[in-house]
Amino acid sequence: MAYRKVLQWPDKKLQKKSENVVKEDDSIVSLMKDMIDTLKIERGAGLAAPQIGFNQNVVVLDLGEMESPSSITQKLSDELVDERYWFLLNPKLDTSRETQSWSEGCLSVPWVSEDVVRHSACTVNYVTSNFETKSISLGWPLSGAVQHECDHLEGILFLDRLSRLKSSRLKKSISKKRKKIEAYKENLFIDPEEKKIGGKKRNVTLSKKEIKKRRLARKINSR
Repeated sequence: MAYRKVLQWPDKKLQKKSENVVKEDDSIVSLMKDMIDTLKIERGAGLAAPQIGFNQNVVVLDLGEMESPSSITQKLSDELVDERYWFLLNPKLDTSRETQSWSEGCLSVPWVSEDVVRHSACTVNYVTSNFETKSISLGWPLSGAVQHECDHLEGILFLDRLSRLKSSRLKKSISKKRKKIEAYKENLFIDPEEKKIGGKKRNVTLSKKEIKKRRLARKINSR
């Protein structure tokens, strides 16, 4: 079992379509364990295998983090791992005509959220973690969560469900935040004394002799 780094937009790997899994593939069991470990650390409500770099049709939902009806939880009790993690392998959706809008976020789309239109209900045909074929009808909001995770299997992010204007605005916000974080990280590695002398750009070309000279001048001027 291991934590896997979650891929984030604009990583092109998130755009790839995934393939169905087969029972004979022994790696699927370890993949499911890694997905649970990753979900625990990231504190997310759901995760799809492509988000951690595996293009396999595997989705996990943490029902302990969702407002799922007790009737659904009881119906799935035999399928849940650790009494809360619900796996859907090779899921296929049959959605209702009615739609509903709600706010979505995503581990692969950090720091932002936006209203997304989803189908109010859906029927899912899938394979369980024990490789049994099942079918279940889901109402809101669990149906919305399943649709979100299954989008990842098709290489779709919730950003792709938005208007071009909204998607562009969110992408710019993510890029700005990422640049600020990178600048902050770089700043951590700059010598404190060099920061005082004039900042990173001015000190890159200064010799040690020049730096000492300026430090001495600062001491004299402060007396």
